[in-house]
Amino acid sequence: MSFPGSAHLPPVGAEVSCSGYSVNVVAHIEGLGATHLDLRGGIRFRVEGHTRSGLGEAKLRIIGQEFGGEHSALGRITLSQADTGTTPLTLLQLARNDPPAFRMSLFQDVILTTEKGPNGTGPLNLYSSKTMIHLADTLADFPPRGGICQLQEQVGFASASAPGKVIATIKEFPLTLSH
Repeated sequence: MSFPGSAHLPPVGAEVSCSGYSVNVVAHIEGLGATHLDLRGGIRFRVEGHTRSGLGEAKLRIIGQEFGGEHSALGRITLSQADTGTTPLTLLQLARNDPPAFRMSLFQDVILTTEKGPNGTGPLNLYSSKTMIHLADTLADFPPRGGICQLQEQVGFASASAPGKVIATIKEFPLTLSH
């Protein structure tokens, strides 16, 4: 599909990898309290389609993601992709044509895994209680080169066996993405 602005969007079917990092992720974990995490990793997208919304929009499916770091009490911590079939598509909107600028709404359903639980208990395997939403209002390009995405609201995590009991919460998660 060709329309004004479509030349600035990645082509349908393209796969785009981005590395990412986040310093000072603010989390609260039951039995540990407030803690700060530094995470590194990446996300891989596949362009599923374009729409004529506004100046143009690409719909991106996350086909792989993982961010990890070390914590003194919890050991290795990983945020990885959960069920891709239920996660909404990420939206990449063309905000301006010349020069091009983008806005991205990044939707993520993730699993939080720790090597050890608080107080030396076994590992934790927790699922996000709702879709995590990161927003990047002003990307100069896509794939981004140092684009900053901000978490829109805190996200709770619970075990599969007790989905109503939040055990951990991510309160702040500034994510920098680069190609």
